[in-house]
Amino acid sequence: RLYSTSGISLYMGHYNRVSTSQNEYIARPNLYIIHPEFRITRSKPAPVHDLALIKLEKPVPLSQSIGIACLPNRADKLADGALAFTAGWGHATPGSSAVNEPRKARLKISSKACRQLMIDRRLHVCGRSDRGNNICSGDSGTGLWIRAGSKSNDHQTDWRWYIFGVASFGLDECSQRVNHDNAFASVSTDIDWIHDVINKY
Repeated sequence: RLYSTSGISLYMGHYNRVSTSQNEYIARPNLYIIHPEFRITRSKPAPVHDLALIKLEKPVPLSQSIGIACLPNRADKLADGALAFTAGWGHATPGSSAVNEPRKARLKISSKACRQLMIDRRLHVCGRSDRGNNICSGDSGTGLWIRAGSKSNDHQTDWRWYIFGVASFGLDECSQRVNHDNAFASVSTDIDWIHDVINKY
């Protein structure tokens, strides 16, 4: 299903929420598509297939401030203990205002976190903070990234960022304690739908 893009602007390379810089680029969307199986029900503590895609009117120029995250394959899964990273402009504490500059968090992938949140690991990627930073209100939709490298023919390592999740929700919102559970919609689980939409539009 297609949704209206009226009033939507996407700020690329934008770092400080209340100021502008010469590094930012404002993109306009012409398509906004929500996953057809997206659901939130009272019987389920987490949204399922919590993904949407936006097609831009024109390509975005890449720069030192604007880059690309690669998509995983359907078979790609993150093992327990793998390190992943997220960042966002959400609230730092309950009831506070959104932060001006993005807060970053390092998470360890944890199937136990999915069990604690009572959600299906096939549809979600779960992680726990080992430094007290977690996703919060206002961070929904941000990515969960890992950095992976492969050897090239000249034996150099080609490092790339891959997006494995999209922030969906967390337990004990804005908790600053270690081992806080965070849930992300799984990108690899819905990668076939993502490619279908890309090919169609």
